[in-house]
Amino acid sequence: MSKPPRGFRYPLEPLRSKREWERDALGHELARIDGRLATQRERLQESEESLAKARTEWRSRSGENRSLNVAMQRILSAYVAEARKTVDSRKTEVTETEHSRGAAAERLMKAQRVLDGVERHKTGLAKEHSRGELAKEYRDSDADWIQHAGRDGEEKR
Repeated sequence: MSKPPRGFRYPLEPLRSKREWERDALGHELARIDGRLATQRERLQESEESLAKARTEWRSRSGENRSLNVAMQRILSAYVAEARKTVDSRKTEVTETEHSRGAAAERLMKAQRVLDGVERHKTGLAKEHSRGELAKEYRDSDADWIQHAGRDGEEKR
């Protein structure tokens, strides 16, 4: 917002400042959630890659031309199951964080709308103040002109 007119003091400035701080805090919260979400997505990607490698290894070891090693199959089976559980868990984390992010973004938008309303109110009052000041200046100028014109008329007689 531009600089308020001279002599203007917004009576609700503490409320406006509070709303601005709340909006800023919500913005910081959203940024933290975004950071957490990015980290979770990276971890999910790593887990999915690990699962894909485990499945590839499983397939290569269970090929037709290989002898069946039951102990190795059990180990790979357990590893694939654990990798799948990890992927599912991380997908759940990402989903929950995405929901949390959506809620935080909604709160931020609402706080911004409230702040915008307060700013519009402040701007309206500032314009009203400016018009009042300008009207006062015109009245003072008119009074000065009338007073000066009256003296000039007396001097000419």
